[in-house]
Order: sequence, then structure tokens, then C-alpha cells
Amino acid sequence: NAVTAGLATTTELDEAFAKFLESPGWRELQTRTARRMCDGSYTFGELSTDAPPHLKFAEGLVQRLIGHLQTSNPGSAIIPLQAFLCLYEDGEDACPNHV
Repeated sequence: NAVTAGLATTTELDEAFAKFLESPGWRELQTRTARRMCDGSYTFGELSTDAPPHLKFAEGLVQRLIGHLQTSNPGSAIIPLQAFLCLYEDGEDACPNHV
């Protein structure tokens, strides 16, 4: 995990989780079978693209993760990380693929 690997402290992860929950980027997504809150699709790790302002706080952690992956896999190219963020607010919310 990120703490064991030295990528973040428990406090940093707790703070990041709270910031994800408070993000102004959440939008409701209702499909035929399920409902959830989504925050777009973003690519972290590309040198030419900045994270959106409301997710800037996660950029350092993601860069450390990508760096750790590259160090752990020296013969492989690590590609940027794409994130499609979903928030399931209660037991009625679900991923459409798992309904």
C-alpha cells in the first residue's frame, strides 16, 4: 500500500480522501440501471497536461505513484494514469457493470 511503500502518510491519504469527497467536480450520472456521482475522466502523469484545478491536490501523490511504478519496473515504460472518479453515496448507488 501507499503508506508501506513510503509514498504517503496515513494523514496525507485521509486528507486526500476528504478532498475527493468535497470536490466541486462531482456530477450526477444516472443510467438505465444505476446512479452515481462522477468526476470526469482525467489523465495524470503527462508532462504537457495539468490536472484540473479541483484535483490539483492529487497530482503529487499520483506522480509519486507513477515514479514508484517506474522504479519497481525499470525495463517497462509506465504510461500516465487515467482516472474516472465515481462516488457511491449510499447503498442504492451502483456501478452499472455490477448491477
